[in-house]
This record gives sequence, structure tokens and C-alpha cells, in this order.
Amino acid sequence: MRILTLAVLLLSSLSLLGFGIAITYAPLEVMAMAAVEAEGAAAAVELRAFYGGLELALGALVLICAWYPARRRDGLWLSLFIFAGIGLTRAAGMLWEDVSSGFLQLALAVELGTAALAALALYSGRNR
Repeated sequence: MRILTLAVLLLSSLSLLGFGIAITYAPLEVMAMAAVEAEGAAAAVELRAFYGGLELALGALVLICAWYPARRRDGLWLSLFIFAGIGLTRAAGMLWEDVSSGFLQLALAVELGTAALAALALYSGRNR
């Protein structure tokens, strides 16, 4: 399942890096797409630092794990926890707030789908 492992790690890394780049470049605009109201320079700095910086760092770490065969399993665990944590918290928040949108549904599908793929890759490679 080497191909599945690499595919999951690349999907995970590119998702994190892509969002990290987008939020670093245009934080207020990206948040507006999610119907999150944020404005002002301080909000932009905070969004860039926390969302952009954290997503870029995690994406880079997953990519490094993909590069080194001995670290690929670590990368799968990291991807599983990142995306399951975000997705399950998003789902709980959507239920708690009784809110849904196309953006939230798409983000939830990507997050839980990526977590499921990471779990599948871990399960498939457990006897290796």
C-alpha cells in the first residue's frame, strides 16, 4: 500500500499547504468565503499567524514525512489526527450552532475524507 500511503500524505500536505498559502495571502477574503466576519489589520495578522502559519508548518511536516520512508507512518498518524480533529470539531460546531453551508459541508467532507484515507492507509500497512 505504498501508493496509498504516498497519495494520502501528498493530499494531506497539499491541502494544508494550499489553505495555509491562501490564508496567509488573503486572510480576510478567505474567511469571508466561509461566512466568517473578520476585519481590520489585527484580524488579518492573527489569521495569518494562526491559520496560515500553523497550516503551513503542518503541511511542511507531513511533506517531510512523505519524503522519508521511515517517517511515512508518522505522517499518516499526524494526518489522521489533524484532519479528524478539525473535521469532528467542525461537525460538532455545525450541530451545536445549527448551521450549515456549502463551504462548511465541503470542508467537512475533505477533512473527514482525508482522515478516513489516513486511517485506511494505516490499517492497510499494519502488518508491514
